Amino acid sequence: MEFCPVQSNQIQNIMRSVLQILLSSLLDTPFVESQTNQEKAISILKAYFTLTPSQMTIAYQDSYGYALIVISAGLMAPKKFADPIERHYLQPFAKEHGLSSKDLLTFQSNVAKSLKFFAKQKDQLFQIEEMTDEDLMALISYKNTTELSDLVLEQMRRIAPLDDTLAAFLRFDGQLGDSLLFFFCEIVRKKEQLEKTQAALQREGLCISVRQFQEKIEHFKGLQKNVPSLLNKITQQLTGLQQAYSAWQSHYEQLIRFSKHFENGLEELLKWAKELYSTLIYEDQSLLEKSLQKFTELMARQNLSSQIKVRDEFTHHKTANLKLIREAASQLKQLSPQNPEYNRFSLIVSSALSSTGQLEPAENFLLQLLENQTTNEEKALAYSNLFQVLLRRQAYTEAFKNLQSAIALDAQKYAWHDIYKYPPEKLLGAGGMGCVFLCRNNNKLIRKEWVMVKCFWENLKSFKEAIAMRDIAAYYILEPLDFGYLEIFKQERAFLVTEYIEGAIDGESWLEKNGPMDLKMGLTVGLQIAKALQLAHKVGIYHLYLKPANVLLKETETGIAVKITDFGLSQVASSLRSQAAASQGEFSKFGQAVFASLDYVLPESGKSNEANDIFAFGSTMYRFLTGLNPRPFSQDKLPEAPTLRHLLFDCIKGDISAQQLFNDLKAIEDSYMDKKREAFRYTDNGNGTVTDNKTGLIWLKNANAFGRQNWKAAMRSVANLADGQYDLTDGSIPGMWRLPTEKEWKAMVNNKYEKPALSNATGTEHWQDGDAFLNVQMSYYWSIADEELTNFAWYVYLYYGYVDITEKSNYNYVWPVRDGQSLKIITEKSNYNYVWPVGDGQSLKI
Repeated sequence: MEFCPVQSNQIQNIMRSVLQILLSSLLDTPFVESQTNQEKAISILKAYFTLTPSQMTIAYQDSYGYALIVISAGLMAPKKFADPIERHYLQPFAKEHGLSSKDLLTFQSNVAKSLKFFAKQKDQLFQIEEMTDEDLMALISYKNTTELSDLVLEQMRRIAPLDDTLAAFLRFDGQLGDSLLFFFCEIVRKKEQLEKTQAALQREGLCISVRQFQEKIEHFKGLQKNVPSLLNKITQQLTGLQQAYSAWQSHYEQLIRFSKHFENGLEELLKWAKELYSTLIYEDQSLLEKSLQKFTELMARQNLSSQIKVRDEFTHHKTANLKLIREAASQLKQLSPQNPEYNRFSLIVSSALSSTGQLEPAENFLLQLLENQTTNEEKALAYSNLFQVLLRRQAYTEAFKNLQSAIALDAQKYAWHDIYKYPPEKLLGAGGMGCVFLCRNNNKLIRKEWVMVKCFWENLKSFKEAIAMRDIAAYYILEPLDFGYLEIFKQERAFLVTEYIEGAIDGESWLEKNGPMDLKMGLTVGLQIAKALQLAHKVGIYHLYLKPANVLLKETETGIAVKITDFGLSQVASSLRSQAAASQGEFSKFGQAVFASLDYVLPESGKSNEANDIFAFGSTMYRFLTGLNPRPFSQDKLPEAPTLRHLLFDCIKGDISAQQLFNDLKAIEDSYMDKKREAFRYTDNGNGTVTDNKTGLIWLKNANAFGRQNWKAAMRSVANLADGQYDLTDGSIPGMWRLPTEKEWKAMVNNKYEKPALSNATGTEHWQDGDAFLNVQMSYYWSIADEELTNFAWYVYLYYGYVDITEKSNYNYVWPVRDGQSLKIITEKSNYNYVWPVGDGQSLKI
């Protein structure tokens, strides 16, 4: 008896050899060997021979099962196809090993029993994990098949102890390898991938039929006689063809050693093998029926079914249930795909496995089922279940493909929203509430090309709050456009349609891409979230599912814009989140994300909804500012800003209102900006502009872009200034730039200095050429302000820094400016009638 544990590197070497022998058996026409032809062939093989490693594994395992069961039947059954096994293998083997008639009967009985056992274990053979270019080249090579029997026997020894005499019998005259190759070729040759591959090789002249081969050889022989000048070249080509034909013929003889014993009954032989294998499995049919009944009862108790649901992952299984699921999976591996119960059992077992977190075996069973003979109903369910399995490991592209396949077979059952109004183009993501699709818009009432559709795992009875948020805090949420139910009368399978913002990413993706936010950005983002909470809480609407993944961020010209998702949908999230909290065991990536959302839920029960939102805000901002999970909450990890640390800690305690939160956060931002302005006078923005931190104004970096102009020409020049001119890359458009006002010039100059009257970037020393600004002229610069109904306008004389008036017809320098985000200049009443926006809904009267 031999039982050999095999190391992983040995497994890889064995399967590489097996795969290459299998592939080398498939083409039924000779390959014309040459270096050029090999290079052309590999590109064809990659393009057309698209059978996956999984599909090749199934074909290999099925061939192994058929081979063993036919050999087993040939030992015992008085059938049409049994005689060749006995005559060509059993009797010669018995004679060689000196087996008496009595010993032979015992041997036959034992071998038949053992082969049936090993045939049932076909799914325990080594898997084909990948197909390399070297493997594909085996298709056009001639591998020696004699070692295949030994390679398969090595795998059988890994399954169970193998009797030495049985191994010798299977090895005898290549019986095991030859029979396996026969069935493998019969299975794979019917697949369109191989047919297309062979057709492409023949079109390129890389493979030719035997008849064509012989005709070419005769043609070259004739040329040898009639064209003596090309004798050497023709002789070389003729020799090459003869060698190729001889190699193919020798290889072909190896391949048909088994099948030639069965004369003209090859099609019947394959059919007989399948029937025998099915009969083998039917022997266990009563056991299977009992298992199915027992397993179905288990599924019902656990609220599971053959259709995989999102909440299945959070099912709590007892040890006895887990054992039963493992046993069922093992039984399914031994079950023939021809068994009438195979598909039903496969769907149930894969669903159960997915509920325990075993996604890979669940996926494999579903893929194998799709290779089998299935009804459209079974196929659609398998595709839908694959969508759920792939979604859990966040393989969104593959998940979407499988969902589309399910919908193509049964849209009424498997679509998640109205796919005719909003055809889905991409699965954007999934979370505890539902999944989100990017869709084209066919709804003529909505004037947008693209929309996002959120489809909910659980029932949602009302969209009232979600729609109300459009009027309450429209600037801070995704605009709701439509909603509905696929099952209108039951109000089930709800979906919500919102605007799609290209380029926006959720907070977790932002952190992964950019790392933790700095204090300035954190305050900008936090203020927008706090404002949304303040507006919603004011009318009694609460989020209750706030977390970084529900905060969309987009970079704009003016900073970071925030959109909060899932506002007004809190009723959906709670049940799945509660089930995750009570669950045990390991989760998939999807399950981990749902479980992680508990970090943003107030631990103490009985607290108000407002306190829960404030706690979630504090936890979300902690994650944004540190990149760490909010539990445990450590103030030391936050930026060096004591007032902000205290505020976020108050949020974690839930002891602050949304209104107070916004007010305190705004005060912190104002203090931060004041300190920043005090710390540094000018900031080079790197886009052709410089920000004056004292006033918030943005100046063109080049102080002499336009030369000298009269006042009217200067007004026109700055009005037309935009991105792309004078090294500007700030995204500005015509109409954004203007001349500075009289007051702004007074704020700009520093009378401590002269030649020119400007400070350096830090605001601590005299300006030097190239410090913050370029080409500053110690001369006269126009102001926008003019004396009403006169020909005079204001200017600044930068040599000394004083402001005065002069005639508009004079020629002065032009230095454009535009408003910043937080311009704060206190102005006195004047006779000037210009009003300019300066941000935050304020305006500056000039």
